[in-house]
Amino acid sequence: MMHNTFRIIAALAALGVPSMAQAAEPRVWPEPTAPAIAGSSGYVEIPGAAIARSTKRRYKALFDAATGAPDPAKPLPAFGRVALQLNGLIAAKVPPSHIIFAMILHGPAGDAVLNDAEYRKKYGIDNPNKAIFNALRQAGVRMLVCGQWAAARNIARDQMLPGVEVAEAATLVQITYANAGYAVLYN
Repeated sequence: MMHNTFRIIAALAALGVPSMAQAAEPRVWPEPTAPAIAGSSGYVEIPGAAIARSTKRRYKALFDAATGAPDPAKPLPAFGRVALQLNGLIAAKVPPSHIIFAMILHGPAGDAVLNDAEYRKKYGIDNPNKAIFNALRQAGVRMLVCGQWAAARNIARDQMLPGVEVAEAATLVQITYANAGYAVLYN
C-alpha cells in the first residue's frame, strides 16, 4: 500500500502538481496591500527595492490601451495595470497632487468605453468595465478615447460611458503627453 502511495506522489510530481510540503512553503514576498481602487488587485511592497516609490516625486503617466480584453465578459486588463500603479502610490501615501495619470483607449480597447446598450449589441452582455472605469476616474485618471476610432465605427458620444473624453486621435494624445513630460506606457 505504501509503495503505491509513493508511486502516485511521484507521478503527480512529474506532472508538476505540488505536494503538500510544497504547498505549505512560506511566502517570499509580503502580502499585497488592500486595493484602493475597487475591482483591482493590491500592491506588493518590495523591501529594499532598487527603485522605490517616493512621496516627493511627481508621477506623470499616459497609459496607452490598444488591446481589447481577451474575454469581453471581463474588464480590460489595461485598467488593472493603471489601478495597480495607483494602488501602489496610494499605499505609499503619495499625495494625490503628485499622481497625474491619463489613459487613451483606441483600437479594440475602445470597446471598453461603450455604454451598456452598445456593449450589449456587440457582446450580448452589459459592459463589465464600468466599475473599474468609474473608480479610476474618481481617483483622478483622465479617460480619453480616440476620436478616429469612434468616427471609423460611427460611435456617438452618447453611446459611450459618461465621463470619457473624445480626443482627436490617439497618436496626437501620445505626442502631446510625451511633449509635456509624461511617461507613455503601452499596454
